[in-house]
Amino acid sequence: MHEPLKILLLENDDNDVELIQTLLAEELCNYEITYKVCDNKVEYIDLLQTFNPDVILTDFMLPQYNGFKAIEDARKIYIHTPIIIVTGSLSEEDAAESIKHGASDYVVKQRIERLPIAIANALKLSKEMERSHAQDVEIQKLKEQTGLQIKTCFHAIEKAPVSIIITDKLGIIEFANTKFIETTGYSLEELVGKTPAVLKSGNHTASVYADMWKQILKGDDWKGEFINKRKNGELFYADVSISSIKNQNNEIKHFIGIQIDITQDKLQRKELELAKEKAEESDKLKSLFLANLSHEIRTPMNGILGFSDLLKDTDLTPEERMHYVSIIEQSGHRMLNIINDLIDISKIEAGQMTVLCEPVEICRIGQELYDFFLYETNKKHLELIYSPDKESCYIETDVTKISQILSNLIKNAIKFTKHGSIEFGFVVEEHVVKFFVKDTGIGIHPKLQEFIFDRFRQADLSAYKSEEGIGLGLSICKAFVEMLGGEIWVESQLDVGSTFIFTLPVDVMQSVSTDLYDVEQPIFQEGLTILIAEDDIANFILLEKILRTHTNARILHAQDGEQALRIFKEEPIVDVALVDIKMPLIDGIELTKMIKKMKPDTPIIIQTAFASNSIKQQAIDAGCSAIISKPIQKRKVLRIISDCLK
Repeated sequence: MHEPLKILLLENDDNDVELIQTLLAEELCNYEITYKVCDNKVEYIDLLQTFNPDVILTDFMLPQYNGFKAIEDARKIYIHTPIIIVTGSLSEEDAAESIKHGASDYVVKQRIERLPIAIANALKLSKEMERSHAQDVEIQKLKEQTGLQIKTCFHAIEKAPVSIIITDKLGIIEFANTKFIETTGYSLEELVGKTPAVLKSGNHTASVYADMWKQILKGDDWKGEFINKRKNGELFYADVSISSIKNQNNEIKHFIGIQIDITQDKLQRKELELAKEKAEESDKLKSLFLANLSHEIRTPMNGILGFSDLLKDTDLTPEERMHYVSIIEQSGHRMLNIINDLIDISKIEAGQMTVLCEPVEICRIGQELYDFFLYETNKKHLELIYSPDKESCYIETDVTKISQILSNLIKNAIKFTKHGSIEFGFVVEEHVVKFFVKDTGIGIHPKLQEFIFDRFRQADLSAYKSEEGIGLGLSICKAFVEMLGGEIWVESQLDVGSTFIFTLPVDVMQSVSTDLYDVEQPIFQEGLTILIAEDDIANFILLEKILRTHTNARILHAQDGEQALRIFKEEPIVDVALVDIKMPLIDGIELTKMIKKMKPDTPIIIQTAFASNSIKQQAIDAGCSAIISKPIQKRKVLRIISDCLK
């Protein structure tokens, strides 16, 4: 059976093609030859990729192509395939150059009878080269495998997450891995040739090191802890183990040391001890807090229940009756403050307190707080001063939280100030608004200032135990300020007073010149129709009383959502609607959506006892014009109605 032989022939002379094929058929009769003949570069390149020839024969000079290029293009694909130039004439220089380019041999056509021998020799050489190449590949593969094993071992040591050094038998450092360099701060050049003594911190006696050397020179492993020193002088705790490396004669030639930086572990243990102490202190504070909370709840409850019972006495004078009502009202406010603080701190602890930012006119907030606290400061014969920046401005923030922060700080100032003044306000700085509340009260001891914002602390502060409160106000302030991205601190002197300061990192949206103290009572036009959708009769009576006292509006009442919807369908005009968020049949949010479809221009004010931002956002999305939180404040509800009607 003849051996197959595939020959690619690049030749543009048909006579030469015929001559070559005839010659090879006679001389290479032991081969079954398959030819592919081409006379241009494009076809040649295509055949190189598809034919997979055993021998390539190429003319030297072709139209727009030559032997050098043909060899180069072939060698890009075939490394060992024989390439023989068959040409009419070839100079010695071109012959040498063609060999350099990768030709196996060349035959001039005047001696074409040499071609079969040249092909046979080239095929033989090609097979030897392929066999040699295969051996080289195998040897290289073995080298690579061995090298890979060595490299893997080195890489494992080099990239190990622990510090590793290798020394000679005298302890002279020969190698240190990356982690050792990172841990100690020394470079490899600084370590090689030195001993590990460069890490000595002076915290261990000479006998410790002597015992270590005695043990490892016997060939035993040594393990222990050192306090070592980095290059920069910083001390660190190290867990160290040292082993010997022996030759085939069991002679120690090297030592390998493994060092683990356990500084963080040591610090964490100390932190755990501190955390345990802090937890025990926290438990103590919480116990005090709960005792204080019990007292604080019972006190207003006693006022509410006791004076409510006294009001049943028909012999009371009008003055006594009003006095008792005032006490009940104050006790109710005090109870509400306690409940609000407990709800807020629970939400903060649970991570459920969210921030709802909107454009806020901060000067207006300050004015409202001034008006709200003026009566209380006048009762205590204190001067209340509101000192805003010269210009009012709008900022993007959470109006509820900023109001509560200032309110808590002002309430604290009133609580702990016996005489003098309380001043609050804000200053607009570059990208920051700085708020302050300053009093001339009893001041705060320097030792107490560092944890004045901690939770439950009032119960543990003997100087403040005589004052009412459960000790959550300042911690709520701190949590809210941090939620808004700001900082809060206190500056205080005993018997001089305190200044609480907090900053909010905000961009001023718009500055508006205004007379801050020219605050007018809302004026309502005649002939208004106001719908109150409220199922709780007490809340309805309160709203009705406020509106009838301050407006001449016609008041409509709906006790459920369906009745409210019916009124809207029957009444030609409803100027504004106050809708409770939680009502029978149709709730306030769904009712708002339905009303907005019927009469999109009608202002709707949602009343809610649910203070969460998600509920507020649902109401806004439904189309309400404003939201008012219960308990209802007369001044606030009148202002909101007035704003909605403008």
